[in-house]
Amino acid sequence: MPGSLKLPLLLTRASLTKQYEFGQSYTVDSALERQNINATMFTSWIIENNSDVATLTSCYIKLENLEIIPNE
Repeated sequence: MPGSLKLPLLLTRASLTKQYEFGQSYTVDSALERQNINATMFTSWIIENNSDVATLTSCYIKLENLEIIPNE
């Protein structure tokens, strides 16, 4: 995962969404800002039973206030 995406994930609290027989699922919603783009990154994670390692299962980025500056 690119470093620019890791920092928002590290600074955002995960929310437990469901407990399954094989582990627990969590979501993390992080704000991203870069140049003229604001976005929200929605991620889903699972931690399997008898593990302390989170595995990314889904990632979706919703763009907000997208402004495209044409090249001159």
